[in-house]
Amino acid sequence: MPAWSRRLAIAFAGVFVALALCEWLEWPFLRRPLEAAVRSTLEREVTIGPGFGVRFIGRLRLRTDLLIVGPAPEGPALHGQNPELLRATDLRLALPYTTLLARSGRGNTEKVGHAPLRRPYINSLEASRLDATLVRSEDGRANWSFGPQDERRPPALPQFGRLAIAAGDIRLDDAFARVRLEATLHSLEDSSSSGPGPGQAGKARLEISARGDYRGQKITARLRAGGPLSLVDSTAQTAPVPVQLELRMGATELDFDGSARDVLQLGGLDGQYRLAGPSLDVIGETIGVTLPTTGTFAMRGRAVKEGAIWSTEVRELSIGTSRLNGSFRYDPTPDVPKMTGRLSGARLSMPDLGPTIGAAPKPRSGSTVDAKASSTSPRPARVLPQREFDIPSLAAMDADVTVALDQFDLGTAQLETLAPLQAQLRLENRVLILKDIVARTAKGDLRGTLSLDARGETPLWNADLRWSGVQLERFVKPRNVADRGAARGYIGGTLGGRAVLRGHGRSTARVLGSLDGDIQLWVRDGRISHFLVEVIGLDIAEALGMVVRGDEMLPMQCAVSALKVRQGNAQLAVAVIETDDSTLNGTGAISLADERLGLVFRAQPKDLSPVTLRTPVHIEGTFADPEVRLEKATIGLRLAAAAALAAVTPIAALLALFDLGDVEKQACQKAFDRVQRSSRNPAAVPRRER
Repeated sequence: MPAWSRRLAIAFAGVFVALALCEWLEWPFLRRPLEAAVRSTLEREVTIGPGFGVRFIGRLRLRTDLLIVGPAPEGPALHGQNPELLRATDLRLALPYTTLLARSGRGNTEKVGHAPLRRPYINSLEASRLDATLVRSEDGRANWSFGPQDERRPPALPQFGRLAIAAGDIRLDDAFARVRLEATLHSLEDSSSSGPGPGQAGKARLEISARGDYRGQKITARLRAGGPLSLVDSTAQTAPVPVQLELRMGATELDFDGSARDVLQLGGLDGQYRLAGPSLDVIGETIGVTLPTTGTFAMRGRAVKEGAIWSTEVRELSIGTSRLNGSFRYDPTPDVPKMTGRLSGARLSMPDLGPTIGAAPKPRSGSTVDAKASSTSPRPARVLPQREFDIPSLAAMDADVTVALDQFDLGTAQLETLAPLQAQLRLENRVLILKDIVARTAKGDLRGTLSLDARGETPLWNADLRWSGVQLERFVKPRNVADRGAARGYIGGTLGGRAVLRGHGRSTARVLGSLDGDIQLWVRDGRISHFLVEVIGLDIAEALGMVVRGDEMLPMQCAVSALKVRQGNAQLAVAVIETDDSTLNGTGAISLADERLGLVFRAQPKDLSPVTLRTPVHIEGTFADPEVRLEKATIGLRLAAAAALAAVTPIAALLALFDLGDVEKQACQKAFDRVQRSSRNPAAVPRRER
């Protein structure tokens, strides 16, 4: 080997040995130069204590008895002062060079608008005590960010592989995220366990208490953990230890009792929880999950977190009178997080979902405050909910949830519940679909699909529902059950129909005010109260006679109705009931956009009566203040002809839309002809047909 090669090899060997020795000794002479270099790089005051050591191979690893990182130059102020960022004693820190050089490295991403944020990654941070003040302004400037800041991508808090702090005070004042917290943590020996026996002494315990506010809501929290627990340990090497958590945020309460491997990332979490609050959507907004707006709720169940995936078994969920349960799995790792699962339960009441569509929550029973407010507050001018839907939340995640309910209560004692109800709820790319709806009620069934498409600037709503075989005497219940009997109402028969509707808007009122579509209803083997027929026809003599001898049910040879809905105006194209005694027909329209009524009902008796006024009944006014009036005789005779002619003209063509038998269609055709003849000669009184 040439001499120069030997000298070069020796030189390389000497350098290698020197580097290895310095790495083993932890470069003690670099404390001052490193302090100056870090100060220059971070552009802020940095102090490193004399108990110093550093290693560079693989990643930067630093230990020191004291580390102080001063205020950020021109950083966000807290109460008029630029606070010190960090002060730590007995610190051990390890981080990759990508983090040190402010480049995108390992870590989770957050999103602000459409801009992803890379959370700086720190392999490990351990300290006997650490005090920190973290401040971020409304424009996104943060004192924990080093180097130039991008206003479009406000810096996120670091992500830790391992974080273990024996004691400290952490203050977070984040105007950008609207979070202000003061947390105190300390570890101590568990004095409740003492004695000479193995495992009875020296048990470690970690306690964290925090208070502050989140988006205007006060927060208090206390966490207790037993055993050698790190705040964070993503290596999954630590055995789970008991964890208890009490959290109060505004009116929301969370209690958890279980186990976990780390605190901040909730790794290996498994335990029982109790959760209660004013609305499910408040919880969803806090954790980034799309949940419906509801009234006050209370929930109990089990929560498990493995890796990044959450799962929960909801054993009890109470919302008003609703009693639900289910199991769900939430995966935040895809570009769009996804929830899957099953919602079931003994009962779901429509009023408890009222806030979802913009209605006021159902008052709690026995609430004197609500009762007093409802009795003294003026009647609202509008009835349909005006509050806008929470459209942005539909973009927060996708979902695929099976719905299987024992009962779905329609919210009124006058209508039979749907029991059971099954459907598939899917949310994908901001399109919410409730498909494969199958519900049973009053020996009949309801099937169809509902959808809300929020991809455009204005959400689009569609409905396609069919119902058949519904026994009216069971589905529609009389108000006075004691007088009429539980199974005997004012109308009976088998109800069928279909509604195909579409609309657009950001609130229930706007959607209904823009509706287009058609609604058809028909009754087979129908029956109607004789008393009701005579009252509508104002046959006073017949009505008084039935008061004495009792009511009876008249067979209906024809009972059909069709509404043409255009731009929120529901025009009554067909409304005819044919009995042996009379023919009832209705005309007019309902404006969903203006919330106004304009309906006219007429009864044309087939017999002579000594006291028959034959005056049309008008239903007018608004949804909030409807009016029922009788038309004066002279005016009524003129208007009846015009209104009947306008309504009868398209009737024959519409018969094809109804699912009636041949005999019933013939009866309906005769009824339409009779209405038309009567409208041409309103003074004529047809004789009873035998």
